[in-house]
Amino acid sequence: MIFRLALFLTTILFAAGCGGSDEVTQPDPGNGGDDTTATGNATLALAFAFVGSDGTVSPGETAVSRATVVNESDARAEHVRITLLVRDDFERVSASFDSGATKITAIDTMLSATFSLDAGDTAWFEVTERVPAFYPDETPLIGAAWFEYDHDRADSSAPIRDTVVAIDTISTAGATFRLFAPGVQKVHLSGAFNNWTMDGDYAMYRSYLNSDSFAITVPASAGDQYKFVLEDTVVHRTEWIADPYARNLAPDGFGGFNSVYGATLPDPVATLAGGVDPARLVIYEMLVDDFSAGRDFESVTDGITGAAQNLADLGVNAIELLPVTGVELDGAFNWGYEPHHFFCPNPNYGTPEDFANLVETAHANGMAVLLDMVFNHVGRRAPIEQIDRLGTFGTYINWDQPVVFGMNQTNWGSSAFLDFAVESALFWIEQYGIDGFRMDFVDANDYTGWRYLVDRVREKHPDVFIIGEDFNYPPFSAVNQTGMDAQWGGQDTDQWGNNANNFMHNVMALLKEAPYAGRAWFPGRGSFDTEDNPMWSLASVVSWNMEFPSHTSAIKYIVRHDERHIVDEVDTRGTPEAQAIGGLQKAKLGAATLFTSTGVPMFYMGEEIGEDDFVPNLPAPNPVDWGAGSADLRAYYRKLIALRLTHPALATGGVDFHCPNWDQDQGPCQQDKTICYWRYEGSDPLDAEIVVVSNFDHEDHDFAIPFPSEGEWRRIGPDGEETVTLQGATVLEETLPAAVSYIFVKE
Repeated sequence: MIFRLALFLTTILFAAGCGGSDEVTQPDPGNGGDDTTATGNATLALAFAFVGSDGTVSPGETAVSRATVVNESDARAEHVRITLLVRDDFERVSASFDSGATKITAIDTMLSATFSLDAGDTAWFEVTERVPAFYPDETPLIGAAWFEYDHDRADSSAPIRDTVVAIDTISTAGATFRLFAPGVQKVHLSGAFNNWTMDGDYAMYRSYLNSDSFAITVPASAGDQYKFVLEDTVVHRTEWIADPYARNLAPDGFGGFNSVYGATLPDPVATLAGGVDPARLVIYEMLVDDFSAGRDFESVTDGITGAAQNLADLGVNAIELLPVTGVELDGAFNWGYEPHHFFCPNPNYGTPEDFANLVETAHANGMAVLLDMVFNHVGRRAPIEQIDRLGTFGTYINWDQPVVFGMNQTNWGSSAFLDFAVESALFWIEQYGIDGFRMDFVDANDYTGWRYLVDRVREKHPDVFIIGEDFNYPPFSAVNQTGMDAQWGGQDTDQWGNNANNFMHNVMALLKEAPYAGRAWFPGRGSFDTEDNPMWSLASVVSWNMEFPSHTSAIKYIVRHDERHIVDEVDTRGTPEAQAIGGLQKAKLGAATLFTSTGVPMFYMGEEIGEDDFVPNLPAPNPVDWGAGSADLRAYYRKLIALRLTHPALATGGVDFHCPNWDQDQGPCQQDKTICYWRYEGSDPLDAEIVVVSNFDHEDHDFAIPFPSEGEWRRIGPDGEETVTLQGATVLEETLPAAVSYIFVKE
């Protein structure tokens, strides 16, 4: 077990963390911990204080700092093994110990001595160094010491304490910047404070306990922009990168971003009260760029209760944002799936305060906020990729993996990358109150790393809702293999009907009455042909695969950001018969199926008003025209969302199918493209309180609708509601109009 502590001595604190409170970077051995450790009954307390000869130093001078360490243990003596680590630019270090009469002087970067400290014993350290030129005259002499205790050998009869003392001196009330850059030869700090030069005084020194970490303390003011400059001294190559842990960014004038030091973050946002209940969840997926003309966080905030979109009135209780982390693409339009910065909201969308306000407004209106996070790959200008290029290959990037969409994949076998990803996920929860994540492209890498990430995040936030984009069959999916809550885009069933194996493929093919090819990324999937038994296939995705741990383990959708809108797909690529009926009527049929199926329903922005713009194959601006949509379709969505979130039967996995000769291939339901199912709470289908019957054909069909019980049933149709009373019979003879769904709710 390792315990770490940092003592910042004298009355002026040595500023730690890259860029202060909002720019804390790589974990350092000096962060956190207590000032005592215990082994058996013994306690070692180290009191450290540095004292200069006259208390001040001037630029160019040689400064001497002295420190005292005392074993304040009031128990028995301990054998202590001490290792001193110093910065690589120190001139001399000496140590003397009164108990062991040992005095050692060193000029190299490590001093090692073994000695015993009895209770009350004292040891002295003396450090000599050159004062950097950027310090003002009569700089206060301040020291800091880091301690790492490793007492795995906690044998009470013969305790041995391994203590590492790392010493830093000559600091002012400035800022310490740190960078973890394994294998990089030299790192400079450059920014507004040194006119963006590679001044030698701003060459960063290697850290005490980890030679892969660089650090430097400089005078800096809040708002100063900065970058790290990585240098390969052999080939004379340099890379200017933003801080990988930057909490705030600003445009650098070259299509990228600078890190901003000292910018105050908003107060941490609390997660949604009560958390996320997947059984009572309707997700609204959106892209900030296309949600409104403003294309920013503020416009999304306005749309939560605003007149144009008014998501609160629509009734959804979760919004899923396409990636909102910073990207560097020279201003080119993108969806955020080329990530560069993992700890800062995209400056193109607004400030950290704007994003915090968005989350708080959503929570105030009962909506969870889910982030689409991309950890599988990075953009070519991502700081962690640049560190890999000039340093040790494989720290963050898996160079043996094929590129995806022109980007390199991250290294899920590297503890450095895994810890980086965990820190990022925790940051968004703890700083911005994010309630869950949709993890992009989960099945591109080994599930072991994802399991590590999920477990580490859940150790601190057990209720966070995690979705994985994964196209594997349930037993081999991220849900079963990593402990994620739900699968996004996966194979809900076996290969039914012309290679259709998920909800989207089946439903969209039935709506357009032809195989669905999406954005032309794959051959047409799904079928309307009777010989393919398309209604069997539909039933398999309306229900849930029992190899999932729960009926909420699948995210169900007809349209996501990668797909074309229903109205556009039907009206421009449907069969002539489907086009004759029209995309708006088909959209209502799709909505009735979506909100009465098992799983977690999700739909993409604009579907609720029948958005009919063509979605291009590659990311391009495609803003929703909120003024041209169908108010009638929106009202239908609103009604179905309310039913989904309030009726007990729709919060369960209870579904029972009823169709004449259902067990026969190419039977009446297959021929007529009709389906009937009950939704029920509990274990008995006869307790069902919702009956759904749908006709996906372009012709009317007679159907004898079976009901679990007599009584009054409210029939919700695409054009309104009416009450149907069953007396002395549990079958209702109906003629189902083409492309219509009726939802019967027991009164």
